[in-house]
Amino acid sequence: GVIGALVAVLAYVATLNPEDQADRMGAIAGVAQNLRLIGALYHIKSVFDMKTTEYVPYHMTFAMTFFILQMTLYSVLSGNYYMTVGSIPGLLLCGLNLSLYVIYPPITWKVPILGTQQRAVE
Repeated sequence: GVIGALVAVLAYVATLNPEDQADRMGAIAGVAQNLRLIGALYHIKSVFDMKTTEYVPYHMTFAMTFFILQMTLYSVLSGNYYMTVGSIPGLLLCGLNLSLYVIYPPITWKVPILGTQQRAVE
């Protein structure tokens, strides 16, 4: 499982030259960090299918956007290339999530910061 994959990655990196080990681990960490976006992509697909953000928690969306924005800014200012590459896809996904609150607003509640809500069809 996961432990076996971790052992395999560490064994692979141990076979590299010491000068290349940090770069390779940084690249592997960036890829692993972006694997966490699969769940967010599933939620975005469900918003497109239902045509509403009714079931997308805005608290989490805004908190994650703020957190990933801070992480991206820190990585750029500190010159950490791998952290920047790992953060940018998450930041883009957060931007897409926020735009979905405008494109497909919730039905029964108003998005607090954006103030969007679907109008009742009469």
